[in-house]
Amino acid sequence: MLTIIAVFYYLSLDKTAKKALTSSETVNEVEQEVETLSSQVAVIEKKLEDAQQPLADEKVIRDELLLQKSGEYILQLPVVVAEETVPPLETQKTPWQEWQEILF
Repeated sequence: MLTIIAVFYYLSLDKTAKKALTSSETVNEVEQEVETLSSQVAVIEKKLEDAQQPLADEKVIRDELLLQKSGEYILQLPVVVAEETVPPLETQKTPWQEWQEILF
């Protein structure tokens, strides 16, 4: 009788330990998600703070809307794409031609 009770007690303890293990894994996953979300919130708050600066409004007005203050002129410079110049490939000289350059 005691053996049967001990087996049931052991199975109960094993089941409880498995529940505790899965609960701790779930808690770790939730903590990682909270950290991720809090970092995203911090980034968004920083963007909001930057957007509320008076210079941010002026930047949007000037750069994106192309508006100007009275008495100002807007100059738009064309976008110039510089092409890379490739030097011409030197032809391979024969050893005889190299000797002629050195001697003559």
